[in-house]
Amino acid sequence: MAESFAREQQNNSRLDELASKVSALRGVTVDIYDNARNQEVIDSAVSLARHRVQRGDSELTRSRVRASLPCRSRSKAARHDWAAWHSKATRLRS
Repeated sequence: MAESFAREQQNNSRLDELASKVSALRGVTVDIYDNARNQEVIDSAVSLARHRVQRGDSELTRSRVRASLPCRSRSKAARHDWAAWHSKATRLRS
């Protein structure tokens, strides 16, 4: 009887050790998953930011081209209108 009690105690001890290892493994697995998910979020955010910057650059380039068109024209009135708009826009930004 004492021998079966000792084996039962040993089994319980080993079960506790195994449960501890399983818990640690579960924690590592969850951490790996969270890290991977966060990396995907970061990657998609960086990709979105890169896309917005590229889109903004192209919009800025188009705006510069449109803004320079009156200057290229030979019309004094068009150059004057553009200069007035540009100085007003510069003042508003400041």
